[in-house]
Amino acid sequence: MMDISLDGLLVIPVVIICFLVGFVVKNYTKIPNKFIPLISMIMGVVINVITTVADKEAAMNLMTFIAGAVSGLASTGSYELIKNSLHVQDTEKPAQVTDDIEVSDEEAKIDDNE
Repeated sequence: MMDISLDGLLVIPVVIICFLVGFVVKNYTKIPNKFIPLISMIMGVVINVITTVADKEAAMNLMTFIAGAVSGLASTGSYELIKNSLHVQDTEKPAQVTDDIEVSDEEAKIDDNE
């Protein structure tokens, strides 16, 4: 007979929580965007471990950590899917290139003659 349990349903809240944490980190902190997937992955693992410890009948094993990590990373993918589907511009601004080179008057004249 098939074992029906609610373990699979835990993935959805973990993904949603990690999604919201990633959104807050991206939009309201100065943490670089390249760290958001790592933060989401760690958050997913932490949430999954906490829920496993809270459930007296659940056994802590490697799958607890893997499921948490995958859930956290799925939240990052969900964000990118939504952003790309809605054609939303990324809030991270590209680096500005500035010319902070001092040019003497003679060098400026040479450039003008060329």
